[in-house]
Amino acid sequence: MAKPAKCRWSCGKDTRNISRICDDCWRVAALSRSQTDDGYKEWFERKRSKAARVVSESRKAHLQKARAAKASKRPIELPTSELSEPIEATAITPFPERAGP
Repeated sequence: MAKPAKCRWSCGKDTRNISRICDDCWRVAALSRSQTDDGYKEWFERKRSKAARVVSESRKAHLQKARAAKASKRPIELPTSELSEPIEATAITPFPERAGP
């Protein structure tokens, strides 16, 4: 259980809530919390409707061109098969002058 503390919303009451906000302050803030929840729901609906919008052909062409330009600036990626080929052990010797017959 949390230690007793003063309400962090400066009402001066002691509270044991983990949030350090007394129950009276939470009751007063209930209206603003419900407005915040409604605002979040409206924002989420706007975000969802933006994602559902149809992108025009000219916009698609512009995005494709921009992605291609960005991809051309990236370093060349080698296929993994070229990177993982084993190196011949006989080709590399620590002392080439002592290489035997």
